[in-house]
This record gives sequence, C-alpha cells and structure tokens, in this order.
Amino acid sequence: MINLFNCNILYKSKLEGLIKKMDNFFTTEEIYKKVACLYRVSTKKQVDKEDIPMQKKACREFIKQHKNWVLYKEYFEKGVSGYKKYAAQRDVLQEVRQAALDHKFDILLVFMFDRLGRKEDETPFVVEWFTQQGIEVWSAKEGQQKFEHHVDKLMNYIRFWQASGESEKTSIRVDTKLKQMAHDGLFHGGTPPYGYHLVPSGKYNKKKKELLKIEIDTEQANVIRQIFNYATQYGFGKVRIAQALNQKGIKSLSNGMWNSATIGFILKNPVYKGYPAYGKRSNKSGTNLNQPKEDWILSDKKLEELAIISEKQWKETQDVIQNNKNTRLSNVQNKVTKSPCLFVGKIFCGYCRSPLTTTYNYKWNKDHTKQYKYTKYRCSGKASKCIECQGQTIYSAPIIEKTVLNQIYQHWFKLYSIELNDRNFKTNNVQHSKQKLNIIERKISQEKKEKNVLLQEISKSLMGESVFDSKTLSSLISDKEEKIKSLIQQKEELKKQFNNVQNTEHYKRTIKDVIKNWDSFLKQLDFNKKKMLLRLIINKIIVYKDRIDITFNEDISSFIDLYCNETKKVVDR
Repeated sequence: MINLFNCNILYKSKLEGLIKKMDNFFTTEEIYKKVACLYRVSTKKQVDKEDIPMQKKACREFIKQHKNWVLYKEYFEKGVSGYKKYAAQRDVLQEVRQAALDHKFDILLVFMFDRLGRKEDETPFVVEWFTQQGIEVWSAKEGQQKFEHHVDKLMNYIRFWQASGESEKTSIRVDTKLKQMAHDGLFHGGTPPYGYHLVPSGKYNKKKKELLKIEIDTEQANVIRQIFNYATQYGFGKVRIAQALNQKGIKSLSNGMWNSATIGFILKNPVYKGYPAYGKRSNKSGTNLNQPKEDWILSDKKLEELAIISEKQWKETQDVIQNNKNTRLSNVQNKVTKSPCLFVGKIFCGYCRSPLTTTYNYKWNKDHTKQYKYTKYRCSGKASKCIECQGQTIYSAPIIEKTVLNQIYQHWFKLYSIELNDRNFKTNNVQHSKQKLNIIERKISQEKKEKNVLLQEISKSLMGESVFDSKTLSSLISDKEEKIKSLIQQKEELKKQFNNVQNTEHYKRTIKDVIKNWDSFLKQLDFNKKKMLLRLIINKIIVYKDRIDITFNEDISSFIDLYCNETKKVVDR
C-alpha cells in the first residue's frame, strides 16, 4: 500500500530542489558581465606575428578566471599607432566607444593599458571616460583602473606619461637609424618616388630578409625629364606643367590627373639629381606635413645610379621656382591695390575651394562701334583644368559684391538686435569672462593639489616606500610647475580680457551708428580703403551656384577703431 504521506514529502523535497536550482540560475544570470576585448598592434608587420594572438590568449584566460564574465566581442586595431594617432582618428576605438554608449558591454579588457593609447595628453581621459559611462576598465596584466580617490587620477596619468615616454624613445631610436641610412644613401622604406621602382638589393638584414633598393624606372624617368625641361626651358610654373601633362594624357603615380602640389614636390626633391633625402614629411602630430628644406637629411655622397637630371639643371630649376615665387608675391601685393574686385583674396569656390580671381569679359554694342569691359570673378581651379569642379567658371562681380554687401549690412543689424538690451549685452560678456576665469582658477588649484601629492610621494620614495623613483617624481613635479606657470599666465590674459569687456557698450553704440550710416559711409571711402575695411569684417566668402556663405571675423575691434577714425566721431565709453 502506497504511503501518501511519504509521497507528499518526497514531492515537496523535489519541488524545493527545483526552485532552488531556478533561483541559482536567475541569480547567476543577473550577475553575468559582458566583456569587450580590445587588441592593438602599432605596425602592419605585427598583425600576422605573435602580438595579437598573444594578447588574445592572455585576455581569454583572464576572462576564464572570473566565473561571471562572458566574452561579448573582440575588437582588433591592426597597424594603428597609439602614440601618433589621436582617439578620434582611430575607427575601431570609436566603435568601442559607441558600443559603450549603447550599453552593449560591462567591462573593457585589454592586455595592457597602453593598448588603449600612448598619448599622455589624451589617453588618461579616454580611460576615465569609459568609467564615467559605467564601464569597468581592466588590464590582463595590470588589473582594474578605478577612480575612487584623487590619487587614482594621478596614477592613471603617470602610467600613460611613462608609456608616452617609451614611445618617444623608440621614435627617437628609429629616427636616428633612418637619418644614418639617409646619410649613407640607403633606401629607408616606403613608396618609391615617381621615376623609380623597387628591386631586390642582394643584401639581407639580421632576420635574413632580403632588403629592397630603388632603381630608375625608364618610362617614368622620361616624364621626370619632361617636367624639369618645362621648368627650365619654357619657364613653366607647376600649374602649367600639370596642365601640359594632363593634356598629353600622362598619368600620375596614382594613375590619375596631375596637380600643382605633386609637381611642386617633384621639382624640389633632390633624389632626381642623385641625392636621396629623409625627413621631407613628418606626421608627429598625426597629420602628414611638409617640412622645410633646411630640415631634410641628404645623402653624403651622390648616387649616380639614381640621378635622372644633372645638378646644373637642378640648380636652374630652383632658380626658376624662386623667381616665380618672387613674381607671384609681387603680383599679390599689386592685386591688393589694383584689382577692381572687392573681395579677391577672401573669396573661394564652394565646390573645389579654389580662390576666385579677377578676369574680364568684353562685348561690343549692336553697331560694333564700342567695346564694353565687364569685371568677373573666375574660379582658378576650374580655369586651370587641374581640379575637377562642379561649379561655374565665371561669376558676375556686381552681383556677387551687391549680395555680399547686403549680407554684411544684415550682419551688423543682427549684431545690434542680439545685443539690443544694454544690460544683457554687458552681463553676458562679463559672465562669459568670469566663467573662463573660474575654470582657470579651478585648474590651477587642481594642479597645485597634484603637485602636493607628488611632493608627499618624494618622502616615501626616499624611504623606499613608493612605487616611483625620485627621478621620475622630480620630472613629474617639474611638469606640474610648468603647467601651473602656464595657467597663471592664461589667468592674467583673461583678466585683461575681462577688463576689455567693460568697453562693450562702446562697441554697441558704434554698431548702431554703422547701421544708420552704412551706405553713405561706404560711398565716401576710396576703393582701396573700402577693400581694407571690408577685409577686417570678413574672414571668408564661399560662392555656390545658388547661394553665398560668409564667415565673419569674431573680433571686429580693428574695424570699430578705423570706423571711428574715418568718421571722426568720438563715442563716450
């Protein structure tokens, strides 16, 4: 006979066990944390080697050590420098930041914190930003970075300051080696200049990899000779040389059209006379920039096998370039006073961003007894046929100038309307200056606090109780003192600006006077003075087919002073 009492007890026991398992399941689910891993290597050569697999393995093993961590996603930055590239220039890091904003993961895990970057002026704040979004930031080798105490921020900064220093030292070593190679006339990598191609050198490096060298490309070398002949025999500038090559259908290195910038770079490159150069461009700021010729490192000896033109023709070319430059500067000065167009030098095409210059159209009357001359603005980019431009070639000067002058008048009226209330006009500016002063004062206070923390750390260092040596701390304290000095200078400048704000009432009254007398004021000025005054108001004019955009100068104090002098009106301050 079945014992119902025992069955009930058994059933109740199993039910309680099941409920307990379900409770454990849901509790475990609730505390699971999704982990995003970021792996980065600085050069493309490291991508297929052991660097990323090593980071990946270490991070995955670190996740296994935490029972409630689950891998959400792995992000790979391949061949991205954390020292040269800012965070905004790193697409993968921006993707991680967006995922953090969308709350797609709870923990950001890296092999070491320098995988996030090596810029002392930025990376510490990138780490802090993630923590502000509620994301835990961990390193498989260095643990978690928290910001619970003031000293945490200092330690965070010191970490990336050291990483930045290591990158800088590496950069110096590499740069020194490349300079030595340049002095020896050796190829130091990269894309060969137009006129050359890469071939095996027969030499091997320490890793037994065959090195490459550059060799003259016969077909491209003929084009190089044409370019230098255009400069020395015909006196062509870089724009006309680019036009000539494009008309002949000769393709550039990128298999596209030639432009004046490329021609200019070729004409100045000493490799074509047999002297390879290093340091023509620099990307220390994250952007490639041309460097002055005096900073280039040339080969100590001429490499005859690389010479495409003679040294005599090279010198003649440099003389032509300098003569063209002097003539161009002289013409620019003449245009400022002689051009019948008001805005040359300030006006640009909205489609190709080339300057609009002066040109003329001529038309006869019906009887062909009289010819009329019409002033026009011309897009220099489209007219040169070196740039693809979807805009017009010619714009009517009277229409352009009438439209711009009307917009300037509306700008004055807008300035006055915005500041119509005397009290608000002064209060807003005073308040803005006060806010800036307060921010600077807070920064000074913060830097002084951090300096005091470092000073306290020195005594610990002397007693052997600090993780930092005295040399490192001394360097950091010097940095802090420099920052404090710089901030104090900024504070003094702001105080001067604060005092200048008190003169805003004078500006307001003058603007009101300008609005009232704008047309008559312009009419009484001679043409050159009118151009000069308008340049003090306008920063840039961009012309499109259907509109004109104007960027005005924020600082109009020079215009106000000249206006008062011209009108000989004294405005009470």
